[in-house]
Amino acid sequence: MQKTVKGTWLVDYVKLLNNFLKSNPQDREKFNELLKPGDWKYIKEMILPSSKYPYEFFQRLGNAIFIIIAQSNLETTRSFGHLVLENLLQTYKSILIPNQQIESLRKFLSFHEAYFKEVSSRAILIESAEHSAKIKLNLIPEDKQFPASKAFAYQLGGSFEALVAKAGGKKVQMEIIEDQDKNYIYNLDWK
Repeated sequence: MQKTVKGTWLVDYVKLLNNFLKSNPQDREKFNELLKPGDWKYIKEMILPSSKYPYEFFQRLGNAIFIIIAQSNLETTRSFGHLVLENLLQTYKSILIPNQQIESLRKFLSFHEAYFKEVSSRAILIESAEHSAKIKLNLIPEDKQFPASKAFAYQLGGSFEALVAKAGGKKVQMEIIEDQDKNYIYNLDWK
């Protein structure tokens, strides 16, 4: 079965790429080195949030944006995770439960799993307390081989961080740790 991702996760990527190319048309060739010719078909069309797209396209597009637009800066990617969350909440309002940071994180993790079909890499809540949470992103070997897996991990962390703040957490702090198996641990604390 083909791995797919819902368009919800691609909308911001495509907008970012198209806006970047409007200002920097000379950089299209750089993207051609990282994207396949068939990827441009999706980029030129309107991405529909409810439609399914190949996971490999999502990976290539994320990698290209990380390398060219974010200039391989993980903190830029983490900040992009804040924007992704803002846009997701416009459509999927039920993810956010005011003053319920842990429940909001659980809903987000459940949503994330449902919208990446047949993708075995998963983020799970492994510990929680009133003002803290520990989440682990377990990547399958195939995803660990992908150059932008670390960038995706940071983007996802940025979304966790933004969600906790949106749910009422104050002074949110997050540490992202890459473990020896190249999986990621997110330690979140808030007041």
